[in-house]
Amino acid sequence: MDSLQAKMSRSKWTRWLTDYIFLGRVHSDSAEVMPFSVVAIETQYLPYRGCFIRKIDTARFPVFNTESPVPGGVLAFGDALHVDTHERIIRKYFLMKEGTPLDPYVLGDTERILRSTPFIQDATIVVIPVAERADSVDLLVVTQDAWSLGVTGSVRTTEQYKIKLFDRNFLGLGHTIETEFDVSRGRSQEVDFAGLYRVDNIWGSFIDSDLRYVDSHLENRPQIVFSRPFRTVEINYGGALGVSRVEEKDASAVVRISYDQQDLWIGRAFRVHDAQSEENRRKQLTVSGRVTVKDFIKRGPVDENTDRSLHNRTLMLGGLSWSTSEYRKALLLTTYGNTDDINYGHLVSFTGGYEAGEFNNRWYAGARVSAGGFGKMFGYRAWLVEAGGFFHGSDAEDGAVRLNVSGFSRLSPPGRYRYRFFYGVDYLAGFDRQSNDRLELKVDAIDTDLQDNERLALGLEPVAFTPWRVFGFRCAVFGSVSVGNVGPDPDSFLRGKYYSSFGVGLRFHSDQLVFGAYELRLAYVPSVPGGASATEFGFSTVREVHGGNFTPGAPETVRFK
Repeated sequence: MDSLQAKMSRSKWTRWLTDYIFLGRVHSDSAEVMPFSVVAIETQYLPYRGCFIRKIDTARFPVFNTESPVPGGVLAFGDALHVDTHERIIRKYFLMKEGTPLDPYVLGDTERILRSTPFIQDATIVVIPVAERADSVDLLVVTQDAWSLGVTGSVRTTEQYKIKLFDRNFLGLGHTIETEFDVSRGRSQEVDFAGLYRVDNIWGSFIDSDLRYVDSHLENRPQIVFSRPFRTVEINYGGALGVSRVEEKDASAVVRISYDQQDLWIGRAFRVHDAQSEENRRKQLTVSGRVTVKDFIKRGPVDENTDRSLHNRTLMLGGLSWSTSEYRKALLLTTYGNTDDINYGHLVSFTGGYEAGEFNNRWYAGARVSAGGFGKMFGYRAWLVEAGGFFHGSDAEDGAVRLNVSGFSRLSPPGRYRYRFFYGVDYLAGFDRQSNDRLELKVDAIDTDLQDNERLALGLEPVAFTPWRVFGFRCAVFGSVSVGNVGPDPDSFLRGKYYSSFGVGLRFHSDQLVFGAYELRLAYVPSVPGGASATEFGFSTVREVHGGNFTPGAPETVRFK
């Protein structure tokens, strides 16, 4: 390890990395030690493009730093609970191979994918020139395990609360286990349960599997899903297969509805002709197809005039998309300690299809346009416009339109305190809806049955990075404002009632403990539907920030929910 540390100390970048990994002395609020705040993920590898990769080694560092101020007995207990990630689990995420030319974009994607796993706190790849061969390099993939065990939750009253238990690196295999309990006394079922067992990247195929089980007051749903998303432009084939059985729990219903659902899609991505140029490296054309089948096991009497959501049906969709999806990595977004990979680019997609219903058939058509990027004045901004609907003869039905704008500001200049803010606006409207589906009010800390045909939601979150240190934890303070409205038409947003919630909280992170970043949040709701007020206290991990989503995926109808 000492020789490794010496080898890594030959450049400014690797000296910084050495301090970060071996000493834990780098603090991301210091402009002198952190050479970037937002940078393209492939930038540091561009000088080595085309060099042959002689050897790939790994360096895996433990959850706890030996210089941590926490007593040794506590660290020993923590080490006993934590199982280190096996090296073969790390290696199965590698997109590069020994004996091949170095591709900066492949290295950047490998680093990003490793960081995106729930069991890795941070990752980077160090390029080490080979002294005796000027055209060759060695790679050192450096990772640090995240603390994988955790508890999160929220409390509204002594009779209403939620708790989640998880292990995101079961036995060091990178598997995720989660259980969640939602308790509400006086409900038809007082304790709702949700469980998940997830295996990512099975045998290095980049195929993920999810086994889920939900038993709530609304439904009982076992589900299994296998999926292969287009994580990078190097993945040419993507798709998913999902199977579930749903039994709804409506105490007032004469017959409890239950049905089986199968969902299959597959896509093929094509790179542009000159894909090796920097300008075209991440551009791709994607063609995809999807089949979704819904088959009822139990239901009441139905006919062609019954709510369409109760009909057996098969939906077949085809999609065509053109996209550019790139990433930059950034610090000091929502809290200390996290390296976030921000997606920017554009996506234009068209979807068409045919629904074979139990009583009648209809066509579908939809389109989506989205884009996002960085600017000197506004920081990061992403927007999305999508619309779609079914056509039965000359009539349009079950249509939806969505408009969304979100982003975050630039970080304020260096000082004792640094600031940025996040914002979001989302508008979703349905037209000629034939089913009884409606949009629920979307406001933080409000859980209500208030529904209608159109919805507007707005959010604002300022974050202040402070110089405070409490027992070795670095602190960021944040506030939040969430406002929303639902109504039958656009006039509702001018004359309708708006509901809101206000929140304040503290995010904390230790550079030595690598527990990840957690937050304490207190939310106050002046008025919930029905006229009462409410408060909610929450404890959770800090959400990751990824910006917009410009990666192609399954063809789908505009989501009305």
